[in-house]
Amino acid sequence: MTISPVIAQISTPSPVSQAQKSPRDLAAEAKELFNNEKFQDASQRWEQTANAFAESEEELNQAMALSNLSLTYQKLGQWQDAETAIQESINILDTAPANSPVLAQTLDIQGNLQRETGKTVEALDTWKEAANIYEELGKSVALEQNKLNQVQVMQDLGLYPRACKTLLGLLGTPFEDLTCPPLEWKITLKEKIKNQENKFSDKEQQIEKTLTSEQLEKKLQKIQENYISLATVEELRILGDVLRVLGQQELSKIVLHNSLNLAKKLDSHQNIDKVNTEGLIYLDMGKTAHSLTKEEVEPRRSIRVNNETQAIEFYEQAIKISPDLITRQQAELNLLSLLIQAEKWSKAKSLYEDIEPQFKLLTNSNESSFKQSEIFAQINYANIFINLLNPDKPQPPDKFSIPEIQELDSILANATQKAQKLGDIRAEAYALGNLGRLHELNSILNKSERELLTAKEYTTKALALVSSFNSPDITYQYLWQLGRIQKRQGNLEKAISAYTKAYNALESIRKDIININSSVQFSFRDNIEPIYRQLVALDLLYVETLEKAKNILKEEEIQEDIMKRLVQARNVIESLQIAQLNNFFLEPCVEGDPRQID
Repeated sequence: MTISPVIAQISTPSPVSQAQKSPRDLAAEAKELFNNEKFQDASQRWEQTANAFAESEEELNQAMALSNLSLTYQKLGQWQDAETAIQESINILDTAPANSPVLAQTLDIQGNLQRETGKTVEALDTWKEAANIYEELGKSVALEQNKLNQVQVMQDLGLYPRACKTLLGLLGTPFEDLTCPPLEWKITLKEKIKNQENKFSDKEQQIEKTLTSEQLEKKLQKIQENYISLATVEELRILGDVLRVLGQQELSKIVLHNSLNLAKKLDSHQNIDKVNTEGLIYLDMGKTAHSLTKEEVEPRRSIRVNNETQAIEFYEQAIKISPDLITRQQAELNLLSLLIQAEKWSKAKSLYEDIEPQFKLLTNSNESSFKQSEIFAQINYANIFINLLNPDKPQPPDKFSIPEIQELDSILANATQKAQKLGDIRAEAYALGNLGRLHELNSILNKSERELLTAKEYTTKALALVSSFNSPDITYQYLWQLGRIQKRQGNLEKAISAYTKAYNALESIRKDIININSSVQFSFRDNIEPIYRQLVALDLLYVETLEKAKNILKEEEIQEDIMKRLVQARNVIESLQIAQLNNFFLEPCVEGDPRQID
């Protein structure tokens, strides 16, 4: 969750007549309305404030009022109005000094708007620009909050190693001798080296040493000895979440537990933000425990069940205490997914009946204001039930009725339309890709060629969108989906082509496989390994087909094609073995050494 930009401060007011409210009075009223979450009234007051400053020709204050107006529109989900207001503010500031604090705060608000509307790369660039100004002005508190916002965009983009390094820098002295990923102790060794002139000089060598749980606890204890701020708590929370994605779940547990303890010690005047943060910490603790229930991570049943119980408790606590709707929805969806995974059908049914009305309302609502988080909530909600359509997965009992195909289609179609209105290409690609998956599974259940064609259409549209930005983490999923569809259509060569592209996309991120967008989680066994195995099977099937065609086609051409497929099959098997080892150790530990074969 992005920390909201601070309401920008209005500078010294100009004299006004006693017959009307001064611009400063209007600004004070607007700020109070905003802080009391009366955003509709606040937007009107900020607009009046901007007009008043325009009349008195105070451009800096006018720009500040407009940027606050944009922030207020963002709270209302009125994205076009927010964009108009922020652009007006930036146009006014075009002649302001390059290191103007007003410009920095306005850029912070623009970055927030860009992130909320799915323009994540632009948001990161905008916040970097603001950070440079804060650094030059020596505004450490604003800089810390700005960098926290940057870290969360890095998470959006899957840049977890970069996010981890930034967080270590923010946490300061106790963590300055650590490096990541993985989170390790960075030790500098010095030794004397004799040169050709028989003179000695110092040579430094840096080595990484495994960080134990006890050592991490000691470092966290040092943080508790200093002044505790909400920003510090948030930094630790996000670090714990990042460590989970980087595969260091045990260290993630420790960091999140300390983050929660620190949150409980915060001053009471930070109560609303404090409770929001505590809700997010419980959500992240749930995610960490949930990740340890996956068979490939923790195969021992007793420990897996214990993690499962903990995850359920953490999710339930997040739902209970969080005042933030988005946090509650995420916890509810994660909990529903876990209950289904654990085949706790009675509890899953009860939770589904509780949350179903809110998602029906999201889908059927005619409101023009909505947020990116709502779109992903709809996609993830639909995805939970799409997975239940897979005949290879455990099936719910008859008493557990899941949404009809048409209802899931409507939810995803609505999410697609919202993403289009928001201009969020990534969210639109996810929605279309899931529509493709929905109709692919429905074509299997009903043996429908028409549904298969619909699945192909949606999948192709998703891939067309993905091609507009470099995102192999999305690309491989929908190329694999397209390959499965083409295989079922009997087009073996096109299926192999799609599978090969999916395989190449996976290979391009194998060293950093953790860079999968956390909005759509995966497991290696279900979402990675099958691509390798199925591509090998297709290659061998194609070889078998060519062998049968030797009497019809030229043998030289056939032999060359056969060798090409066999070489690819061998390379894919070797890559799978490496990927399996890397997944087991949760970090890149083996590299392949491709060699020519006869």
